[in-house]
Amino acid sequence: MTDRPQSSFKSTASPRRALRWLLACALGLTLAGFTLPTPAADDQPYVSLRIISPQPDETVHDNRGRIRVIVDLWPPLRDDQGDRLTLWLDGRATAQMDGMEHLLVNLDRGTHTVQVQVDARSGAMLIRSEPVGSSMPLPDAVAGTGSPCPDGPGALSGHPDCCKPVNPLFRVAPEWQRGVRRTSTHKRQAMKLFAASIGTETNAFAPIPTALESFHESFYAPPGQHPEDAKLCTAPFWVARRRARLEGWTLVEGTCAFAEPAGPVSREAFETLRDEVLGQLRAAMPVDGVLLGLHGAMVADGYDDCEGDLIERVRGIVGPTVPIGVELDPHCHLTLKRVKSATVIICFKEYPHTDFVARGEEVVELTLQAIRGTIKPVMSMVDCRMIGTFPTTMQPMRGFVDKISALEGRDGVLSISLAHGFPYADVPEMGARVLVITDNRRAAGDTLARTLADEFFGMRGKTQPDYQTPDGAIDIALQESGTVVIADPSDNPGGGAPGDSTVILRRLIERKITNVALAPIWDPIAVRLCFMAGVGGQLRLRFGGKTAPTSGQPIDALVTVTRLEREATQTFVDAKVPLGDSAAIQFDGISVVLITKRTQALGIDLFTGMGVDIKGKKMVVVKSTNHFHAAFAPFASRVLYCDSGGPIPHDPRQVPYIRVRRPIWPLDDTVTPVLLT
Repeated sequence: MTDRPQSSFKSTASPRRALRWLLACALGLTLAGFTLPTPAADDQPYVSLRIISPQPDETVHDNRGRIRVIVDLWPPLRDDQGDRLTLWLDGRATAQMDGMEHLLVNLDRGTHTVQVQVDARSGAMLIRSEPVGSSMPLPDAVAGTGSPCPDGPGALSGHPDCCKPVNPLFRVAPEWQRGVRRTSTHKRQAMKLFAASIGTETNAFAPIPTALESFHESFYAPPGQHPEDAKLCTAPFWVARRRARLEGWTLVEGTCAFAEPAGPVSREAFETLRDEVLGQLRAAMPVDGVLLGLHGAMVADGYDDCEGDLIERVRGIVGPTVPIGVELDPHCHLTLKRVKSATVIICFKEYPHTDFVARGEEVVELTLQAIRGTIKPVMSMVDCRMIGTFPTTMQPMRGFVDKISALEGRDGVLSISLAHGFPYADVPEMGARVLVITDNRRAAGDTLARTLADEFFGMRGKTQPDYQTPDGAIDIALQESGTVVIADPSDNPGGGAPGDSTVILRRLIERKITNVALAPIWDPIAVRLCFMAGVGGQLRLRFGGKTAPTSGQPIDALVTVTRLEREATQTFVDAKVPLGDSAAIQFDGISVVLITKRTQALGIDLFTGMGVDIKGKKMVVVKSTNHFHAAFAPFASRVLYCDSGGPIPHDPRQVPYIRVRRPIWPLDDTVTPVLLT
């Protein structure tokens, strides 16, 4: 096979076979007085084949010319009937896949396209994925690089370098990063795991409280009702569901809940969700392992460390030997209680968090290996004693994350996490920390954690971008020839801010700047009025500036409603993020997207899904700190960061801490990292 497959082709399953299966799956359907039986699994046509990784148009940073292809197929591959997965690279059939993953090596720098298809024993194609394109730039000068594998391009090499880690910008499942091949995805194993998720990020100074209804409004999925796409804090759950289906072990699904970042959580909300999950775990006992997808920065009335409390109680239920795997957002409080109670804790490496699925894969794989007894995870943690912002889209953090990734899989190092900390919490254990997990090598882990913490600490004050005033950002943008993206982190709902500040917008209006788009502004009342006016309707609308003194004054304008969407969404990586009922309005050459479910700017479909074309705009203003970057930076001629005076100051010295443990930089000058475990 040498011709490039046609991407429009979806499936060539026999029409008669497919029709028979669809009819049989219609529960309760009768024909001539007889109920059609549900067919066996081996009689079902393949209905879904997609490439999970790499992502479309993804840039893969790997110094050895490698791309890991991860595939999701349903129903599972019937290899016992001779069906096989064929991987196509740049229009040519390259390899037969053994399982759902394949490592391509020795690829040339440039753009590559991958596609997979299922072939029957007869050679007939049964189903084919959509093609996915990715690019591989010139090698980075980072630690841990090695010689290329001796096998040819696209080969699945047995050379040792093929088992070394790849850059975390490429979201891969990490079992191959540490030289351990995953057990065949078709080998059935008698295991039972429990998985659940509770998450939010608590801003101690935010004006919006977090109640139980906040979780139900944002995301709440009781057992069996989690959607088929992974959410930011539910990746271990989602990965475990997929692997349980493929490998034949049992996953007991618990509740998954997430609330948009805001003020402290009510005691009732936390205890209700916690006890709900613990009750589900008790009912599932005995289990071989527990997987928890948590954010890590939840603070509730009476609880400084909600996640630590939950993990400690889970440990009390399952006993001292059952592995507990935990995934955390790097903007977490990596407390001693969590490290003492969990078996494996892994944070996302990237900010923006484009690797949350890959880190979920890592948590699941290491937990499974701990269950099987093939590894004995030991955690070493150092408190860096600093507060800061650490985006991985710029140096020096980009190189540092690449470096720690290159260290994984060597000398018994299973995983390295950088906990950035969440600067807007006022709890004793807030701040940046380094966590190293080794395979039963405590002394080596302690030494490595200390070394990395010293290097991380040495970056203090050098990791965040320059901030402009609103007028300063506008002045710079007017000098640029292309589209300038202006981020307003000070009103970022993802950090607990209301998301209704009008400060930058008012300056744009007063300066009569046109051809501008801004989003999102959280204002449910204004959205309701827009729905009453209808698409094309004009109304004198007052919007924004409602929640806090730092939100500015409301905007009063004669606006035209250009688009209305019920239950609109935006995309972050593969996850759909709800916006609620939303309205796009236009006035004086400015387009604004109003939303009813408070959230930050994540994907460009925040605008395009509401009919706002942003690629021709002079300026695009987004309320976000850095999560916008992955989607917006590629088309921007320049990205600027602006401090509009919102409730999230970029300088920690402006935050009125009371309970944070001192000394800590930059509140104090004389500070040294401390080994905690």
